[in-house]
Amino acid sequence: MSFSETGSLNLPEIAIANRIRKRREALGLSRKSVAESSGIHLSSVTRWERRGVPAYMSRSTDVRRLERALKVSAGWVFSTEQPTQGDEPRISPEASLQARLRTAGDRARMRRETLGIARNHLALRLEVRDVTLRQWENAGVPHSLGADKIDAWEKALQVEPGWLMGKDPATSVSLQPVQAGPAADSRTAAQIILEAGRILALATPTTAERNAALFAMRYGVNAGGRTLATVASEYGITESRACQILGVMRKRASELPAEFAGTFDLLDATAKQHLPCTPERLEIALRPLLGEGLRIEDAWRFAMDILEKPLLSLETHLYDDSAVAPVEDERTAIVRQMAQSMITAVGAAHVGVLMGYAIELGWSIEAVGSIREVIQKAQGFEWLDRRERKNPEWFWYGESLRNNPVIVALRRVSSVADAPIVADVAMGAVERIRELRLSREERCATQYPVPPWFVTTAILARAGFLAGAPGRYRPATPLDPKSELTEQEYRLYSAFKRHGPTLSWETLAADLVDTGEMNEMTLRGLLSRSPIVVTQSLGVYTLRGASPCAAAAESMAA
Repeated sequence: MSFSETGSLNLPEIAIANRIRKRREALGLSRKSVAESSGIHLSSVTRWERRGVPAYMSRSTDVRRLERALKVSAGWVFSTEQPTQGDEPRISPEASLQARLRTAGDRARMRRETLGIARNHLALRLEVRDVTLRQWENAGVPHSLGADKIDAWEKALQVEPGWLMGKDPATSVSLQPVQAGPAADSRTAAQIILEAGRILALATPTTAERNAALFAMRYGVNAGGRTLATVASEYGITESRACQILGVMRKRASELPAEFAGTFDLLDATAKQHLPCTPERLEIALRPLLGEGLRIEDAWRFAMDILEKPLLSLETHLYDDSAVAPVEDERTAIVRQMAQSMITAVGAAHVGVLMGYAIELGWSIEAVGSIREVIQKAQGFEWLDRRERKNPEWFWYGESLRNNPVIVALRRVSSVADAPIVADVAMGAVERIRELRLSREERCATQYPVPPWFVTTAILARAGFLAGAPGRYRPATPLDPKSELTEQEYRLYSAFKRHGPTLSWETLAADLVDTGEMNEMTLRGLLSRSPIVVTQSLGVYTLRGASPCAAAAESMAA
């Protein structure tokens, strides 16, 4: 790396660094995937994106491999040209539905790359998750995608209405929110779930009736308060087998008619008209659309899992008590989404990170400066910094915000612990959840700093389900492991309960893998990532939060 006489970084190299990073983001690639496809070490890719590629490497084979991974011509790294784009894929009217949807995803990706828009930025504008947009671009546009979302997508890509699906702008109808026709309008969400189950079960004629019933029950229709395990046993199969059947059915969800989305669009629109309101009032307002016995949570889950349609109004009502009113404008919505994404990843949000992200989006100085004021307007807002700090940076929206890794980790550990949880044990559990979430998305790993110890401690001090003195946490009321843990974690926990708090790999494998309760890969993943387990030594694992006396006795007995 070269420096000027003043000691600053060489500007051409910084320009190269920015071009490499922007090209990678436009392709929707992570640094890790670029490193793997090019054969270049991850640290080199990271360094080049931050500091640039030195001029003496212009003829290096590593640079050419990087250019191939970024799908650009030879010499592009050190040139000023923009990456060339291939011809825009054309959507043939004679092609199958799946082919047309896949081509639509390809042309949307290529258009985004041409405009130089990062995928995570576009996902924010569309109010979808980054991983969801990546799936749409790579695997195809969902046929159930609402017209309002398509309209927003086309506007963001600066194209004519109808372009995404290859319609002629002169003849394409104006895009309106999906209304799905008279037949769909007259059906309740419960009836659509039943019909979806019947359609997806047609692939297995001999067990179609059973599979359709399992599907309907999974999404709250005819459940009658029964669990999936209970229904599965009635058909003579295990809960694990039922989960496998449902997983296969969900993979065929793209075959469902697009008009099924109409009722769920109407559900979301109706909820917007009534929110904020009490759960009881919303239940009454939505009952004609939900159908008999169906809960709001079940309708939301079906829309997410099967239709890939996030019902944002219902999601906010169900999982975010801090949002008692609709967002004021698009900027407020973006700030809120950024904060929630960061809290979901690491447990707390940082004002400086949000401002930096807003600058990347091209906001004005005034808009960036208003972020501190905007975040404090939401109910549940609370600073997590030390009180003596004049300009606090870390904050959250309270325990009610869904999926906070600190809350998730401590609830799981508290449900299995038989002794007070000391600070080190608590932090170890939290770090496992954070590492898992930060590894999922490149944006999380590069832009979301891990909160310092005192911020995590502040969250634990505010958690309503915990009691006890600081540094020695215990649940205020007993937590049920079966409710708090995932299905596979509960099986792992049961193995520890059967054999003791400290077990070897051989014991766990014999108990869980050899008996068919889970495969070896799943077990290894749990032992390395689950917050309820700590690695004692090579091949030896302890239940996190187990009584030290019990663990020591078990170790001596072994």
